[in-house]
Amino acid sequence: MRASGEAAVIGVDLGTSSTKAVLMTADGRSHGEARAEYRMHSPHSGWNENDPDDWRAAFVEVVSRLGREAAGLGLSVAGIGLVAQ
Repeated sequence: MRASGEAAVIGVDLGTSSTKAVLMTADGRSHGEARAEYRMHSPHSGWNENDPDDWRAAFVEVVSRLGREAAGLGLSVAGIGLVAQ
């Protein structure tokens, strides 16, 4: 069943080793998930860093993937929420 224009949101979690996202409608139903991993850089012993370009690329990847999924389900993405460490 297609949800013809039903509003949905994409929630994004920008984590330490990956970016995860979920596509949800207001009734709490999940309509898809996406994940993109990135490398941790360790320039010195005990240090861990991420490249912000990796965060951006992962964000674009998961949001684009779920945007296509929403369109295929007849959902309209009304907003995107982002949390990060």
